[in-house]
Amino acid sequence: MGKKENGNVTSCITKSVVKHENSTKVDKIPNGARLGFITIGDGETEVLVYIDCLVFPATSDSGPTFRAIRNGPLKDKPPPGEPRIMRSLLQALQKSVEIATI
Repeated sequence: MGKKENGNVTSCITKSVVKHENSTKVDKIPNGARLGFITIGDGETEVLVYIDCLVFPATSDSGPTFRAIRNGPLKDKPPPGEPRIMRSLLQALQKSVEIATI
């Protein structure tokens, strides 16, 4: 589990069933979540690359906007599983919008 702040968990670390060497860490940030691809060794956690997944509300000119920004020391190289994770996230957001408009 992650650090508790005001009784809420502020981060979550997972290890995927998919074979790859990195774990993921999710943190809440303003307007969305930060998905970090990390390595854990010698009791230290290192964030190699992270993706800020941001959602902005609809405006008079457009509907809700989803934006994903990759950063970190290895930001120029897609982390393992990124395409699958981003597809799943986008599908979940689209379904949430669909449900919210019912």
